[in-house]
Amino acid sequence: GPPMIGKTISHYRIIEKLGEGGMGVVYKAEDTSLRRAVALKFLPPEMTRDPEAKARLLNEAQAAATLDHPNICTVHEIGEADGQTFIAMAVIEGESLRDRIRSGPLKLGDAIGLGIQIAEGLAAAHRACIVHRDMKPGNVMVTTDGRARIMDFGLAWSPGQTRLTKPGTTTGTIAYMSPEQSRGEGVDHRTDIWSFGVMLYEMITGRRPFTGDYGQAVVYSIMNEEPEPISALRTGVPLELECMVRKAMAKRPDERYQIMLDMLVDLRAIRSRLAAETTAPTAARRRAVRAGFGERRGRRWVAVGVFAVLAVLAWLVWSELRTPSLDVNPNRVVVAAFENMTGDESLDPVGPMVADWIAQGLSQTGAVDVVSAVTALESSRAVGAAEAGGLRDVAQLRSLARQTGAGTVVTGSYFLEEESLRFHAKVMSAEDGSTVYAPPAVSGPREAPMETIETLRQRIMGALVTDFDPSMVLQPPMFEAYREYVIGLRLFGEDYPEAIRRFRRAAAIDSTFMRPRMYIATAYSNQGEWARADSVIRLLDRKRERLAPGGRHMLDWLIANSRGNGGEALRNLRQAEKLDPRDSTIKYLIGLEALRLNRPKEAADAFEPFERLEPTSASVVWAWRFDRMADAHHMLGDYERELEVVRRGTKYFPDVMGLRAREARALAAAGRVREVDDVIDEALATPSRAGSPIQVMHTAAVELRAHGHAEDALRVVNRAIDWWHSRQEEGVTDDYHQYLFASALCLAERWNEAGAVLRELARANPDDIWYRGMLGCLAARTGDRDEALRIREELERLDRPYIFGENLYWSACITAILGEREGAVERLREAFARGYPYGPHISVDPDFEILRDYPPFQELVRPKG
Repeated sequence: GPPMIGKTISHYRIIEKLGEGGMGVVYKAEDTSLRRAVALKFLPPEMTRDPEAKARLLNEAQAAATLDHPNICTVHEIGEADGQTFIAMAVIEGESLRDRIRSGPLKLGDAIGLGIQIAEGLAAAHRACIVHRDMKPGNVMVTTDGRARIMDFGLAWSPGQTRLTKPGTTTGTIAYMSPEQSRGEGVDHRTDIWSFGVMLYEMITGRRPFTGDYGQAVVYSIMNEEPEPISALRTGVPLELECMVRKAMAKRPDERYQIMLDMLVDLRAIRSRLAAETTAPTAARRRAVRAGFGERRGRRWVAVGVFAVLAVLAWLVWSELRTPSLDVNPNRVVVAAFENMTGDESLDPVGPMVADWIAQGLSQTGAVDVVSAVTALESSRAVGAAEAGGLRDVAQLRSLARQTGAGTVVTGSYFLEEESLRFHAKVMSAEDGSTVYAPPAVSGPREAPMETIETLRQRIMGALVTDFDPSMVLQPPMFEAYREYVIGLRLFGEDYPEAIRRFRRAAAIDSTFMRPRMYIATAYSNQGEWARADSVIRLLDRKRERLAPGGRHMLDWLIANSRGNGGEALRNLRQAEKLDPRDSTIKYLIGLEALRLNRPKEAADAFEPFERLEPTSASVVWAWRFDRMADAHHMLGDYERELEVVRRGTKYFPDVMGLRAREARALAAAGRVREVDDVIDEALATPSRAGSPIQVMHTAAVELRAHGHAEDALRVVNRAIDWWHSRQEEGVTDDYHQYLFASALCLAERWNEAGAVLRELARANPDDIWYRGMLGCLAARTGDRDEALRIREELERLDRPYIFGENLYWSACITAILGEREGAVERLREAFARGYPYGPHISVDPDFEILRDYPPFQELVRPKG
């Protein structure tokens, strides 16, 4: 359009251009009637072209103009001149919240303070039945004196339009939309609550919770994904603040805060907890602290996502404590006010504040019984420990324990070092006054102690909810890190990428916590990504000094495993077990390594405790334990015991096909053919979480054939092939199913069909030894000796890391089918030496049928322990 500077529109003389965006162009102007500066916003023509839309927009803008609130930009007038619609507003000197966030996350106090101001403005608007609908950092100005002012009420939306198609809309604007707004549905004040939650997240972390390279990608994230936890991006953020933001961003409007006022009250409460107010007079400050505790009594915030797992894992560390003579519960905790050792009475309130903050955190875990802060203070006074004095001796500690019924006491002190506060803490047994755990001292600025106190709280929470053994872990992890770690454990085996992300977050939150990195390495190795696993293992090896003795043995187990050295791996696990004989994970790993080394009796002994345990989670990892117990019994020929194990496992995990396959295997080995069919029927009727019904049928057919039931084996394998064909209509074409289908075709001796499937798999996966080996076996079976020898030679020439003798195993298979028994056994022996695992499949493998009555083969596969 024509130049505007110097023009007069209505009674406003335009002075300069201030900015431009999707909602129009803004100029600074002089109100010639009232002699004051204003901001004049000219709305884009497309917003006012439709008469109905224009009338609604003007009505809403006029309603917004009635809002008189210090956190809302004042609207002076809505008018029209020269065919243009404009809004005259107060001029605000300062910067937008968007620009402030660009330089990084705000200080926690600033984020909460500005959040409260924005919430106050929104609450006032909502009380007047006005919804903003375009809350984002770009629509909040922060004045030079720190006041937040919300801009652009009533301009966000007009009938028949969604923000995804409106000209001028940016990905940034979309990023703050609620799911219902993104879908173009009707919205109410709860869409502002969502957007405000997104803004709070960004203010705290410096990052948007929902991102993408283009608008629809952002919308997909908003609709379907959960943002990365705040605690994974920034330490020292109170759990209740993180929970509050999550609640505001609930996908369903009825699961969010229902009114802005509720969210505002919670924000104010968090600010009250964080405020040190160290300059207040001591007596007055003490009264304020007591009042604050009274207001907060009984309030409980729930930590997100870990309750069931924490309930199982928590407090095992205390199980070794002897029964106390005091009538107290060792699982009940009292946090005493910390002792002020600074010599500055104005810092007296910090002691009870630390105690309150730690007690709140422990309550949030749901894993311990915590004495309320008010009761702790009253009981401390009753035993002669003043709020600023702390506990002086064991007698006072025991008296406090009697008063509160708590067998565990958290106490501490704080010192002044120049302008820094240094905090020391101890977790003590009330029985004898011994120190159970003393976290490292932490220091931070005197004027803003809460981040420092939060670090201390995280350490104490971690100590009291984790089963840590000093032989395995030098110090307990920070609670937030432990929480991410536990979630990762729950996902391990079912969703490796997400499990790895959780473990990485845990390691980022607490760099001293090494176990998440060990699980990252294991997750990679379980997926065959050995190079990535090895890079993590090397990093751990460089940080070896941060590991406790047991942790070093576990690292050496990982190293030996990555080199295919099963004997060395087992030795290291045995050393770790001596240091921590209660660790069930170590026992399970011992069983695994023993199986791989053909020591099924040793494996069964290691697994024996699990046969009596109830699963502690629904994770597929627990189903694996039943799988491996069954493998040990099968290798020992104890099929009835195998059946007991798998049927118990199937009771808990009916949708895990590996257990169904082992049940069919045990029945087939025992000659109970009719029952094999029953298991297959059940597998076909059960929706699968892990594995496939074709796996059940293939395993059953192999076992039936090995035990002399050739006709039944063929019938079952044909049933598997028919099932596969029926599933083609549903698009089941992944490599795993294709491999099982090809294996079934081989068992049915349908060589041409099997070859077509295998060649396609080999083309799609040129580095996969398994498919090359199967093609070599197929060539040997169909009389193409030259091709079989060519593939065998190709396999034997392979020289790359992390193949663990797999190439020689397939070379042995090809050699056996060609009738060269001695050469086959030699190759198989070398495959085991290089790390190829023993297992139940070796003795029944159809490729080794020619070897079953060959003494060297019988001796090689005979269980060794």
